[in-house]
Amino acid sequence: MICPQCHTENRPGAKYCNECGLPLPQDNASALDATQTFDVLNLDEETSAESSCDEACDVQDNATEEKQAHFEEEDSIESNSVAPENDNADEDEVLGQKTTESENNNEENSAAYNDADLTAFIPVKAKQPHTRDLSGLDECLVDSSYMPPQPPAWRSGDTVEMPRIDETQVKQREYKAPDVSQKKSKKGKIGAIIVVVLALAVVLALAITHQMEMWGGKSVPDVVGMTQSDAEYVLDSKGFAYNIATEPSDEAEGLVLRTDPGAGSREEGNLNITMYISTARYLPDVAGLARDEAVAKLKEDGFENIEFASERSNAHEGLVLSMSPEPDARALSTDAITLTIAEPFTVPDVVGMAAADATQELEVDGYMVSVTYTYDENAEDGTVLSSDPEAQTKLASGETVTINVSKSRAIELEQLTRSWLEGLAASGEPLDVDTAHYVVQSVDDVAYQGDDKTSFVITGYLTYTAPDGETITGESRTISGIIEWTPDNYTKTISAQQN
Repeated sequence: MICPQCHTENRPGAKYCNECGLPLPQDNASALDATQTFDVLNLDEETSAESSCDEACDVQDNATEEKQAHFEEEDSIESNSVAPENDNADEDEVLGQKTTESENNNEENSAAYNDADLTAFIPVKAKQPHTRDLSGLDECLVDSSYMPPQPPAWRSGDTVEMPRIDETQVKQREYKAPDVSQKKSKKGKIGAIIVVVLALAVVLALAITHQMEMWGGKSVPDVVGMTQSDAEYVLDSKGFAYNIATEPSDEAEGLVLRTDPGAGSREEGNLNITMYISTARYLPDVAGLARDEAVAKLKEDGFENIEFASERSNAHEGLVLSMSPEPDARALSTDAITLTIAEPFTVPDVVGMAAADATQELEVDGYMVSVTYTYDENAEDGTVLSSDPEAQTKLASGETVTINVSKSRAIELEQLTRSWLEGLAASGEPLDVDTAHYVVQSVDDVAYQGDDKTSFVITGYLTYTAPDGETITGESRTISGIIEWTPDNYTKTISAQQN
């Protein structure tokens, strides 16, 4: 389809020109070709523009009809010799009918034009929009290799026969009419984009106005770390009321530790803020509390570094006896706090110790000591054999502990014999053996003989009283003898003789 304005070739059935956008005729416009919308050159200058256009259109109609007649003759010859291979036969038949009508019209106009004056047409661009109805004209393609004669050879109203061009040899651009569904989808997409943009604008406006605190309440300012006076000034300027609470902290005193509600929260209506101001930490008094209770109380006040020491005491086991640093002392949460915990007294283990050492050990813990002896020739004399209560028994200080000390009968009797004889020598009393009396001058030897008997050797002299009452003293001699002892360490028998 040829545009009457710019003579641009468009696809059949197009509504608008692809080049200039002019609406195309829709009645029989699909049958037009590039050779069917020509203007006539060299028209009569005295004729008006309108009459010139009409005459040119009549000439084009005659030329087209002659062209169609020529095509019809060629088609009829080819149809007699060769079988049709496609739908060209039907097209030739239609063209033949149109050619017959064109011949009739051509005969009417043949008087106006001389055959000698006819020359080929060349397409030119119309100076004015072609508004004549060109429906009904057949399509005729012009070979791209055709070279028209020079313009001076052309005459008004001349016609020329164009060579037939096979449609397969011509490559034409294909045009598609605008898809209505695509247009609707584009309109829908544009509408969706507009809705999204408007929604984003509304959200942005809400966010900005909310940030400007035009709605949604006021934001609590961040006053953490400020001094109390500075924080009060900021809250007053924002229109917030406030309460003051203290909280022990390692920070410098008088600083804002936190607020309730916290910074950044939005408050509507209730504009009362609680500020927690730092104060120094002081150790609580936990003496007399159980260990677990004391620890819980210290941790509640923020003290985590807790150490323990033990001390034996008559107090209830596990009670806090003392603490270091002292109660009510100022301290940081990281400072070490030492709690002294009561530990019950227990009887120390003194078995195997000498009786004197064991007694001293027990007295250090405040125990009273009681000693008992057990004769045991297999143990070293004076060694603690046992204690009552036994070792590690919980016993309050001040109670009595009895130790059982080993004792040798031989040593005991030897010591007893020697001690008794030396006492006689010191006092001058005689050793009475039956009717003889020996004055002991020195103790030379004492030995245990077993069965509670000891032997002795002394130096002394014999004395006796004569019937007339005179005391007779003998010479100094060595006297030996044996003493038998009772279980309770009394002399049972004594025998002696002079050597």
